[in-house]
Amino acid sequence: MDLPAARIGLARPIQSIPLVMDGTVFLADNSNAVYALDAGTGEVKWSFQPSMPKLGALPMIHTLNSNGGLLFVLCAQSALYALHPETGKVEVEWTGFFPETKHDAVRNKEWGAPSYSAPSFYGSSAIVGSSTEDPDEARGFVASYDLESGKMQWVWYVTPPAVAGPKNWDADAAKGNIAAYPNDWGEIDIAGRAAVWGQTLADEEGGRIYLGTGNPWLFHIEGSMRPGPLLYSDCMVCLDAKTGKMVWYHQSTPHDHLGWDFGMSVILAQLAVGGQKRKVLIGSSKNSHVYVADALTGKLVFQPIRVGYVGTPLNANKGNEADMVGSLDPGIYCPAHNGGINAAAAFAYNTIFVATQRFEQRLEYVDGVHKEKAIRRAKLIDMETPRYSTISAIDGSRGEVAWSYFIPNGYQGAGLTVSGNVVFGVDRTAMLHMLDASNGALLRKEPLRGHGSAGASIAATREGEMRLFVPISGAGGTENKLVCFGPRA
Repeated sequence: MDLPAARIGLARPIQSIPLVMDGTVFLADNSNAVYALDAGTGEVKWSFQPSMPKLGALPMIHTLNSNGGLLFVLCAQSALYALHPETGKVEVEWTGFFPETKHDAVRNKEWGAPSYSAPSFYGSSAIVGSSTEDPDEARGFVASYDLESGKMQWVWYVTPPAVAGPKNWDADAAKGNIAAYPNDWGEIDIAGRAAVWGQTLADEEGGRIYLGTGNPWLFHIEGSMRPGPLLYSDCMVCLDAKTGKMVWYHQSTPHDHLGWDFGMSVILAQLAVGGQKRKVLIGSSKNSHVYVADALTGKLVFQPIRVGYVGTPLNANKGNEADMVGSLDPGIYCPAHNGGINAAAAFAYNTIFVATQRFEQRLEYVDGVHKEKAIRRAKLIDMETPRYSTISAIDGSRGEVAWSYFIPNGYQGAGLTVSGNVVFGVDRTAMLHMLDASNGALLRKEPLRGHGSAGASIAATREGEMRLFVPISGAGGTENKLVCFGPRA
């Protein structure tokens, strides 16, 4: 049966996957408002809107999380809130939650420190990742905070400080797949971004933290002004959970030009390969490849697995053979920025399920100024060429695509969900696709009218009845909504 949609007058689109606990659905919108709805009736039980400063960047929330009976939300103004799930009351609040260096402090006050995903938890610590949107000085990082005192225990930065002069940013290069490069990041004072967009993943058993890192700042300057692989952007990373020190990394696209990052959360899984179980980390990149690495060593289990359309290989998967000093030539590129795999993958039945979209952009250069000096800035312009997508299943025992399902629309933001041998995916036009997980056959297609940018969740009401919850962002001035499906009779 299809149940009436709960209408929610949210200010901005929904990008967070619903979190369901004890018969209550929790989700957030892009104004950082959090809503609690009864899973059985759709009634809004409470809402929470933190005080938001004027930000230079659009704040977004991709995930919520729970720990110790509380609901945790990490907001864009450098604040972590622990809410009571029944009332929405703020039980604990930490503000100014992020480390501030002389290169971060001023900008963070102006731009905020957008945190797109909730913290993960390791023992009594909250593990958070963030970045500001400012290109010049702010940089991505991961930090561990004590839940009792709120004090920072350690911090790991993705990129070097934004200071002029040589940057010896290769101390840990030997822990991954890229050799040390002299003066990585160049001699200019722009080394920002490489945000941690996805949720960090804490492995209690192994004492490790896993994550994916974002792209370097792309559009402020041309690539030749910033030579080197630009470590540790575009990487899958493993950190020691107690110290924050790097254990290993794998960089998929050295000297990135187009934003081919690991923008979504990584997956820790037990994979059956050659008749043996292996603990692996699965990451998906906007360069339209899936990476499966040994969780202990970081060594790839398979060669990068290509899905969807790739018209511009550039530096993807070239390792030390990549062009470390070049700039893009004017022209058309695909996958472009925000193309490729731009939605969370799923893992079930020893299979990786992933959605990727074909999205093209044209590059041109425009005149710019940095510190009173003339420079060339890169500019990417969306093309009006067809934008389509595929959902693919990758056989985890062989690292090969088993089947693909074609979608004539874009697919961005909405993570895949798999349950009961069914794959649930929501494309950009809010079309819900339900596929047979074993062969990709279409079981049902449902137009939900709006914009699809958040994945679906499957959970029970207080009465124990199973439901499928699908958030849909409003279109043309309409309200956001949470669509609920129940089992058919």
